[in-house]
Amino acid sequence: MFSVLDIILLSVLSFPIIRIILNFARFIRADNVMGHYLRWKNFKDESFSKRMTILLLLKYANIPDFKVHNAIGGQYTHIDNDRFVSVQKNIPNRYDGIFKHQIQMLLDCRDTFLNRLLSSFNPLFWLSKLGRPITKLLSFISGERKDSAITKIFDILFWLTAILISIFVPEIRKTLGMSVF
Repeated sequence: MFSVLDIILLSVLSFPIIRIILNFARFIRADNVMGHYLRWKNFKDESFSKRMTILLLLKYANIPDFKVHNAIGGQYTHIDNDRFVSVQKNIPNRYDGIFKHQIQMLLDCRDTFLNRLLSSFNPLFWLSKLGRPITKLLSFISGERKDSAITKIFDILFWLTAILISIFVPEIRKTLGMSVF
């Protein structure tokens, strides 16, 4: 029913399709959660139940946590200046000094998924993904370290081969008797 070549082609094409679907779903989810979080800040009586969703999205987008200075009014309006708090650990938080950083993290998260989604359509992205294992394998076989000259030569040879193949694909297909499109 299916030849080996069909199965290999289907498995190779499934990676971009899975990446596109996954990043599109995460982009939509991050956008929805950010909208929900903004509505939560404006309506004080509403409860917020998407904390774990936000933390997972930030983790998937590799957005690092950081600490911000939190000046809180103390007794007799004395300001406690020695307090630094984690932005991610304080989700949800309506305090403007922390909230603006959390919204920026959610924007960065959403933009990361959008960039990953768009890069999934770029053939050079997939060539670079394919090239890394090949150069690593050749470096391992030759016994060289990753920062050596032989590794850089393998990288250059891979990219030259990829460029030449992409330029001469129509001629190769005509030579083999295949249609150009």
